[in-house]
Amino acid sequence: YALPRASPWRAESAGLMATHGQAASAAAVAALQELHISLSTHRSQPASRDLIDAAFCIVVMTRTHASQLETRFPHASDRVHLLRSFDPGADTDDVDDPIGMNLEVYREARDTIRSAIPGLLQYLNALETD
Repeated sequence: YALPRASPWRAESAGLMATHGQAASAAAVAALQELHISLSTHRSQPASRDLIDAAFCIVVMTRTHASQLETRFPHASDRVHLLRSFDPGADTDDVDDPIGMNLEVYREARDTIRSAIPGLLQYLNALETD
């Protein structure tokens, strides 16, 4: 939703422990629906070598994710970035996973992610002009 239509960038979502084809949780759907963002077509997929190799920038939610990715895909370690590193107001490095929690926790995760998006887009735009 944050990428302009003319953007050369494309976003994919994948998880280190994800399986193929799972729909987003009801709380995730509700939290994003409040912003008029639909997750109706979203399905989970595991982080695979093909996805990692195709990625220009790999954005992770936690230091643990970064470490696990760098262990599984050491050739991609220079492309792994913590999402919160793009948020100048961040007080911690990690975005806590809200899985299994209530809607309020999903809202907090949503808002934490949203606060980093402008910085991430600025980073990508700077790469595009280089």
